[in-house]
Amino acid sequence: MRHWKECYNPNEGKLLATRVSVRLFSLPIYFWDPEILGGIGNSIGNFFKVADSTWWGRYTSYANICVYMNITKLP
Repeated sequence: MRHWKECYNPNEGKLLATRVSVRLFSLPIYFWDPEILGGIGNSIGNFFKVADSTWWGRYTSYANICVYMNITKLP
């Protein structure tokens, strides 16, 4: 999201970074600590938050975190 800019041309705008949702499958439940999930998130990009579904334990097949990352350096 960006602030409204008069006469904005989307073809000229560059998206360099964004928030990305990451699902961590087969992660043991004892790793579902916010500090551990934050460390995993920081190894991928800049950790933003633990998803509410993970925080409240709605789904136990995967942990879901949100990471802010530079998308211009993806392989």
